[in-house]
Amino acid sequence: MSQSTNDIFHNLEGKWSIKRILGAVGTAEGEASFIQTGNSNVFSYQEKLEITFTGYEKQTGHQEYKFIYDVERDSISKYNSSDNFMYQLKFSGNKANGEYDCTPDKYIATYMFLSDNKFFLIYKVTGPAKNYSIVTEFEKITEAEVGGASLDSSLVD
Repeated sequence: MSQSTNDIFHNLEGKWSIKRILGAVGTAEGEASFIQTGNSNVFSYQEKLEITFTGYEKQTGHQEYKFIYDVERDSISKYNSSDNFMYQLKFSGNKANGEYDCTPDKYIATYMFLSDNKFFLIYKVTGPAKNYSIVTEFEKITEAEVGGASLDSSLVD
């Protein structure tokens, strides 16, 4: 699969199923949505998860980000919920990397776009008290999976 940065960005729109491994301490599952904000090159990202930490009761989690496609630079940037810049993705084929400092820790992100319907995001987290990876699998939820109707050709004369 070889797509342009523009194609990869615009394919993100919609709902995604998430499965996440939180290092050796837990897992999470839920849904994420990339929602167009009125500007076709800006997506609001929202995720809701059920998190299971080893030895603890399940918890719910929620995160929000903003992804912006810059047409002039042919690049994608990620911002946190306070609109602070996190990183710009650097693409090599269908793989992209970015990194940001959350002092005193560093987060190195690797995105692997496997198809229009599946990608992975891997964060390598390092710092004085941190050394682990967060692996998230995203699978696109089709209209049929969320109850959308489709026309059955056998019903048409």
